[in-house]
Amino acid sequence: MDLKKQAISGMFWVFIDTFLLKGISFIGTILLARLLLPEDFGLIAMISVIIVIGVIVVDSGLSSSLIRNIKNSSVDYSTVFYANVFFSLIFYVCFFFLAPFIADFYCQESLISLIRVYSLCFFCSAFSSVQTAILIKNMQFKKIAYLNLPGSIVGIIIGLTMGYYGYGVWSIVGMYLGTQSFQMIALWMGSSWKPKLEFSFDKLIYHYQFGLKLLVSSLLTSVLSNIYNVVIGKFYSLKTTGYFDRSNTLSQYPVTILTQIIGKVTFPLMSGIQEDKERLRLIFEKLVNFTFFVTAPIMLGISAVSRPLVLLVLGKEWLPAVPMLQIICFGSVFLTLQALNVNLLKTYGRSDLILSAEIYLKIVLIASVFIAFFYGLYAIIWCTVINSFITLLVNMYCANKVIPFSIKDQLINIAPVFIISISMYFFIIFLQEYSWNLSPFVELIILSLSGFVFYISFSYLLKIPSLFFLFDLIKRKIS
Repeated sequence: MDLKKQAISGMFWVFIDTFLLKGISFIGTILLARLLLPEDFGLIAMISVIIVIGVIVVDSGLSSSLIRNIKNSSVDYSTVFYANVFFSLIFYVCFFFLAPFIADFYCQESLISLIRVYSLCFFCSAFSSVQTAILIKNMQFKKIAYLNLPGSIVGIIIGLTMGYYGYGVWSIVGMYLGTQSFQMIALWMGSSWKPKLEFSFDKLIYHYQFGLKLLVSSLLTSVLSNIYNVVIGKFYSLKTTGYFDRSNTLSQYPVTILTQIIGKVTFPLMSGIQEDKERLRLIFEKLVNFTFFVTAPIMLGISAVSRPLVLLVLGKEWLPAVPMLQIICFGSVFLTLQALNVNLLKTYGRSDLILSAEIYLKIVLIASVFIAFFYGLYAIIWCTVINSFITLLVNMYCANKVIPFSIKDQLINIAPVFIISISMYFFIIFLQEYSWNLSPFVELIILSLSGFVFYISFSYLLKIPSLFFLFDLIKRKIS
């Protein structure tokens, strides 16, 4: 299979996998939102940063090192596996004893038991990360989709059953742990690789040379990206935290799907041609254009239709989340491009650049949130947009260190798509002024279809290359 077909096939199956898995979980949380209170989601939002820390540290960037390393032996895989299991145990014990102090910070005693149970997901991540890395390295995305699907279905059944019988916030925990546990079991049953009784400190050190900087970078990104939950959870009501959490989740669903597709497919793809920089540069330019062509209209479209969307999906009691969702979507426009530029740096093993960029960006993030705090809740939320764009610029700057594709080149590349997307946004906002007395469902359909026709029409008139690539892709799949 040539590189283009391999990329298209990989993206297709990663899309199916991610769309189904995230879609099932997304539907599950929507149904739970109708059964639970905003306060329940506020509690989970408060500890989300803890779970993120544990999952990242357990892996320590070692899986990414396995994917990028061209020649891995059995010892490499077994070493990484045992290291992940060891770290999962260490971090579970740490958070078990830290739980009372975290609960005191938020003045929420119920967080103690939530943290201790929710942190069991560290073990699920540790026991399945190597199997997943091997499948990604071999671009077996179709198999990943098959193996992950049953766990998602079981998880949502557990969560909804618990929600129906009044278990409150524990329904969310049950859904998440059920999904993770059954996906781990499926990966063990469906993977031909099993750990052997072998371990090498030399191999561990080798992978840590790449993974450690990536670990620190990921921690900075994930932990400080959750600073909004921490600040809002600490200084605002539990209900407000729940509104912010659901707004963030609604905006993250489509962009997470796209980011995971980009991340899972482009990293092994670019790693395979890293020695041919000119070819990689041309492919990267097309990926930037196509990625933004898909992401920008979706996120700006969600921002424009957020009111009927929230009414339809979550209900009237969640309407205070609408302004938050509208703002957050503008920052989410840039997330897939951030992931693409970071993957380029990973391809060349430049975890040093990734780490340096993250240190700088998180200093800016902390400073901006500190200043915004004095101007109120919505100033804090607008920080998500400002910091997202700054992060993109810094990632573009770093990417130019490994291939000749500058910030200016990338911005020029995406400018026509952004102009069409922002025009579509204002077009939908204008149409909403005339959406009198329509049900949320009808209003959402009319606005979405109108925006879609507007975007495709102007993309065609301006001859956006990614549109014609998409047409060609659809024709090939049909034929």
